[in-house]
Amino acid sequence: EALTLWDVPAQNFVYADTEGNIGYQTPGRLPIRPAGNDGTLPVLATSDADVWQGFIPFDSLPRIYNPDRAYIATANQAVVPPAYYDQLASELGEDASYLLSYDWAYGQRGQRIEDQMNALAPLNADDYRTIQGDIFDTNASVILPRIAAIDMGSAELNALRDWLTGWDTMTSADSAQAALWNAFAAHLVDRVFNDQLPDSIRASNEQVYSVSLLLGQPDSPWWDDSATDGYVETAPEIVAQAFSAAQQQIARLLGADRDAWRWGALHRATFVSNPLGLSGIDLIENMVNRGPVEVSGGIDTVNAIGFRVENVLEDDFSAPWLPSMRQVIDPANWDASRSIITTGQSGHPFSPHYSDQIAQWAATEYHPMLFTRSAVEAAAVQRLLLQPAS
Repeated sequence: EALTLWDVPAQNFVYADTEGNIGYQTPGRLPIRPAGNDGTLPVLATSDADVWQGFIPFDSLPRIYNPDRAYIATANQAVVPPAYYDQLASELGEDASYLLSYDWAYGQRGQRIEDQMNALAPLNADDYRTIQGDIFDTNASVILPRIAAIDMGSAELNALRDWLTGWDTMTSADSAQAALWNAFAAHLVDRVFNDQLPDSIRASNEQVYSVSLLLGQPDSPWWDDSATDGYVETAPEIVAQAFSAAQQQIARLLGADRDAWRWGALHRATFVSNPLGLSGIDLIENMVNRGPVEVSGGIDTVNAIGFRVENVLEDDFSAPWLPSMRQVIDPANWDASRSIITTGQSGHPFSPHYSDQIAQWAATEYHPMLFTRSAVEAAAVQRLLLQPAS
């Protein structure tokens, strides 16, 4: 991985207690940089004016406590509006940079969480588990209706278009449409952007959302294929090209019968134990790695088991990132809490508990997360006693 040049001086925390209070706080020390320096690139510091000018006061950091809406939802989206930086400039001085980050999600997952919380209210523990496992693809729900009337070039492809646009956009491992949709999204991103980008920069996952915006801008120059001199492609032409390419790819990988397509046959997760799991020695890697296992979800689903759109062009739909832990905490009854991790509690590859949670994790299931001594002792199966030498 290349070095990322963002400063990351803090983490954000959500909070709940047994008295029913909830909160959100950005802690740590976030730098105040000189004006014109947003922290995304190294700068030459030749004087004190070029270095950090101090830190944003703790009381000015993003926070919320017991909001009127009675919930806090966070899914990597921006935690502050642009007006926050105007407020800091007014309080602390105009001649400085207070940027927290550019590296936010666009907010589809956060909005889906809010929509689900409002739709399912009043909420119980099962509802939170449902939300954590939500696999509704918000990008698909926006893009597919906008391509429903586009001529894909043949009766066969138009029938396939109708089949896809009638989908509920739930990206389950068993979904045939999810396989076609995710290939289509990748090819669409490729055709819209990569012809106009330098070879060193390839369009990535974030550009699926960008396409959803461009579909409302049919005259955007992004729709033109720069490789075709003297001809300007239209949005419907590029959409049809991407759709045809996606159909050909999925048919090649999964067969011609669309009823036999399955998203999970392409979208799989492998749990690699580093460093031995990357040794390049099959005997060792097979000993310590687990998978691949079929998974649901996608780029911007709440259950964010994603893939890289640039890799799809090379037939790689695998999941390079995923939720390593899920938990539902009940402050009113700690022993009623539930959790799950990707693999298992043991770090020993020959232990039965090295990978015994994978199936539950993939199915968005949970096990008890016991807190009280009495509950733990009642459920204990084995006991490991570490005793110093006498």
